[in-house]
Amino acid sequence: MPIDRYRKDALPQDSDPSGALSRNLDRVERLGRSLELIPFLDGELIRDIAYTGTAVSKRHGLKRKWTGYIPTKMSAAVSVTATEANNPEATKDSVIAFTASGNATFDVWVF
Repeated sequence: MPIDRYRKDALPQDSDPSGALSRNLDRVERLGRSLELIPFLDGELIRDIAYTGTAVSKRHGLKRKWTGYIPTKMSAAVSVTATEANNPEATKDSVIAFTASGNATFDVWVF
């Protein structure tokens, strides 16, 4: 999160004589740092995963190992399961595999 670009030391000198702007910038920075600690927010939406009976591997783009997932949109009432992909060409940090209890197309939020 690019909070640092709003640092109060980047303000022109004498532009905040009451200190109100600096205090507000400090609050925004604390809020931004607390949001960075919520893993769910640091995720990627994988769209249109078509399951037809065989596990579907997808790159998630997180640049780290995934920690969880939430199916967000489904074409049918199915149960979606995710596992580490068994793909020798990709690292486990970059790929996630999905299965479902029946044929469906779904979107998944991966975090």
